[in-house]
Amino acid sequence: MYETNIELLGQLIQEKRKPYAILSLIQDTVDSMRTDVEEVSVSEKFYEACQKISEALIQIDSEIPE
Repeated sequence: MYETNIELLGQLIQEKRKPYAILSLIQDTVDSMRTDVEEVSVSEKFYEACQKISEALIQIDSEIPE
């Protein structure tokens, strides 16, 4: 369902494209997913993946100048 965005995201990261473009695609993809999970049950793997996202966001935040 989101394969195209995820593949494109991988390409943008591999090509070291502008951070704004990468974060914008991440946001668009997460927004689409959020819409689709309303009223849906998820497994423990979902929460584990969200924890990894949280950890990655901490690293990303450390790269953004204050």
